[in-house]
Amino acid sequence: MSLQNHIGDSEFPVRARSRYAKIVEADRRRTPRRQATRALVTTAIGLTVGSIAFAVALETGIVDPFFGGVAGFVVALIVASAVLSRWDAGAMRRAQTAYLAATGATPITQEQQQILALDAASDYSFGGWNSSLAFSFAWVELPAAIRAKWADGQKGTPWPALPHTTLARLRTSLDDNYKIASTTDVEVFVADFLAEGRLSAGFAEVAASPDAEIMTSRVATIAGVTVFDVLELSQPADGREPELMLAGDVERTIGGIRYAYMAGYLTADRAWELLAQVAAKAFDRYDDYDDYANALVLATAFRSNSLEAVENLRANLAGLRENGWPAASVPYPQRSRTSDEAGTAG
Repeated sequence: MSLQNHIGDSEFPVRARSRYAKIVEADRRRTPRRQATRALVTTAIGLTVGSIAFAVALETGIVDPFFGGVAGFVVALIVASAVLSRWDAGAMRRAQTAYLAATGATPITQEQQQILALDAASDYSFGGWNSSLAFSFAWVELPAAIRAKWADGQKGTPWPALPHTTLARLRTSLDDNYKIASTTDVEVFVADFLAEGRLSAGFAEVAASPDAEIMTSRVATIAGVTVFDVLELSQPADGREPELMLAGDVERTIGGIRYAYMAGYLTADRAWELLAQVAAKAFDRYDDYDDYANALVLATAFRSNSLEAVENLRANLAGLRENGWPAASVPYPQRSRTSDEAGTAG
């Protein structure tokens, strides 16, 4: 697997940055032992250079030995601080590199990136990874020896600069957000989506209720579309079932599958199999990623009932392109056209 963004950040891929040095320094100050170690290293460098300068001055007589020693000490402290600060700036990159080496992960394929691109806006919103099955640090990907030593995060982590969550906390969060606490739960979760997603079911219910007019007007206003655009979502078209809130259900289901993989409820192979089934529904329905993104805006408007949420989604979609995330440039899968579509094209 190649380097990605630092978890919690949007720059792709992670690079040495002065802002990271400040984060490392702030963290060091909260740990007296680490702060003392840094001070000792800096001082040792200064004393070494100062001693050399003193000896040279004493031998050559060019300057007063005491002055030469002090000057050498001060200059060495300044240079050492600058060098060590630069070292800190690369801490996040080194941590991610070490983590990837430990997992032995390989880069994902183009087909896999095409699937994950459907979840890219969500990943971007919190600075998660979108070019790997796991969207952040995953204990399940590490060798057993490392997992045992650090008790899946309960005893800390080998790479403090890389944000992590304990496996226990991740599983609790997965259950809270998706009601998934076992492999069976994951399979049922995906089966429910394939039958009819939760968001789509909710939309269909409201669309058939006395509140339909209020809902469609509100969603249209927030999403910046016409009421007719919203109404069309609940109607069959071109011999196909109503679209409903498919895009929103696709995004949520992909996120749940990846979450379940990180929790240890799915093998990587099974996770990719389920993801392919989910993504197929999106690739069959939408013409391209822009078409999918537009549908995702409508789903977000319905789910959140919030203009801010819609604006944030649009900002995230733009951010993917501005920061060069692979999801923003991966080609959309070619769809196999039906005979009716082919006849129309002809």
